[in-house]
Amino acid sequence: MSSRTIATSPVTPDEAPLRRKGPSPLKKAGNYLVMIVITLVFVAPILYMVIGSFKPSDKVLNGLAGFIPEDMSLDNYSGVFARFNSPATGYFYNFYLTSLIVSVVIVVGGLVVNSMAAYALARLRWRGRNGVLLAVILGDVGLSRRASTDEGRSPTAGGGTLSGGDSPTAERP
Repeated sequence: MSSRTIATSPVTPDEAPLRRKGPSPLKKAGNYLVMIVITLVFVAPILYMVIGSFKPSDKVLNGLAGFIPEDMSLDNYSGVFARFNSPATGYFYNFYLTSLIVSVVIVVGGLVVNSMAAYALARLRWRGRNGVLLAVILGDVGLSRRASTDEGRSPTAGGGTLSGGDSPTAERP
């Protein structure tokens, strides 16, 4: 056995090429600015709703001044519990329980079906695999949306108690 030795000349720091790893600081700052703006676009309406839920009804729609909390109270929440506390209007806990059951069934069902589909799509190679993947994705989105809007109808689009129409227990013609 023979060993070979390769002679190399040492590289001094002056001779080493200077390379920056990752994006430039300007590009990084621009990326963060875009992410902050997008975050604000999505978070601002939610924050506006939460702050508005603690305001009196006549001051909820004050425009951008609505972000400044003034007279905070829990009257709106007590009003909801009081309004839905009889057999004629239904009980709040029934609405909450129904929403909880629908959410759990949708999430657990989606996890089971999508886990099995993911295994088959990741491990097996077969013709039409991409089409099935697209159908699973679109089908899951469609089912979730339909279940969340009470079989395609929005409860606030007429006929529901939230819009001042018939109560959910009343008979419809």
